[in-house]
Amino acid sequence: MGEALTPSERELFSRPKDPTIREKFNTYRFADHKEKVIDLLKRVTRVSVETMKIVDAMGSAGRG
Repeated sequence: MGEALTPSERELFSRPKDPTIREKFNTYRFADHKEKVIDLLKRVTRVSVETMKIVDAMGSAGRG
């Protein structure tokens, strides 16, 4: 957590240099989608944890 971005990762978040493109096409803002992103991350995490519980249970059942 708090790791610095690599130069190539920084490029993903850089703004377009051309002012026209920046004005017309760079409309994505994380703040506008923050709640949706957080909700999606929570859901993905929960599914991953539940999947691992099922996989562990299946492994235990197979050995018994």
